[in-house]
Amino acid sequence: MCKKHQNQEAVQAPVRRERNRAVAIVTTTLGYAGYYLFNCLFMLFSLPGLVLLAPFSSLRCSISQRSASWFAGWLTQVYLPMLGVARISNLSGMEHVPKGRPFVCVSNHRGRLDSLLVSGLLKRTSVLIKAKHARFPMLAYLVRFCGYTSIDPSSSSSVSTAIQKCSAMIVSGFNLLVFPEGTRSSGARVRRFGKFAFEMATENKVPIVPVVLYSQTPFMVKSLASFYPHYTVDYHVAFLPPIQPEPNDTPEAISDRAYKLMSRHLAATVREFPEDERTQ
Repeated sequence: MCKKHQNQEAVQAPVRRERNRAVAIVTTTLGYAGYYLFNCLFMLFSLPGLVLLAPFSSLRCSISQRSASWFAGWLTQVYLPMLGVARISNLSGMEHVPKGRPFVCVSNHRGRLDSLLVSGLLKRTSVLIKAKHARFPMLAYLVRFCGYTSIDPSSSSSVSTAIQKCSAMIVSGFNLLVFPEGTRSSGARVRRFGKFAFEMATENKVPIVPVVLYSQTPFMVKSLASFYPHYTVDYHVAFLPPIQPEPNDTPEAISDRAYKLMSRHLAATVREFPEDERTQ
């Protein structure tokens, strides 16, 4: 994690940097190309060590998690900012992240960079991803070797396997990152949540840590124009106060509290920093 982000409580975004169209296309293309290149290098150089550590599953999982977190942090906090493509310009609430105990992190889902943004700021964190995305080589690698979990909500066996794997990760001291909306939503509202993350929190008696992501310039959302934005994408990342399940709490009750908390924060952020409609 970059030290400048660790305890930063930013309330004002820096001046937005509009990019020349040709420069934007070149640098953003370099960003995508570099991402896939570094994916390949990450798998190539880490695989031999992970294979050798196969008899030591706990140690292998710990090392692979640290490596995946480092890679995500380097990509989102060094490489993309260096190219002028995207950066975390506002980071707040890191003091809310529990220390010395696992938690379930829930975030709204705006674009394809979200899991890298959040996991790059956290340690020992597994990510829940859709099974259809786990077919991509890098994500399949993370599921196989780095403790990530794939899930197909339409398959009861897949859900059951995901519950077992995620519970085992939490018991082992790892955090779990879930995007409970289930799909990307770049608007000013948070979609209603699925129950998986909140069931994991209540069953394992760990807190929920809500995270709100926002960027004025939509990036890698469900529109082609957003893949080559006019502006450097400035991300606002806010970790909100954790929600600790009470003895009589239900997953639905915790989900509702998290939803209201995140919705209010996102709405306030959108009012302060209106979204750029040109890349929607």
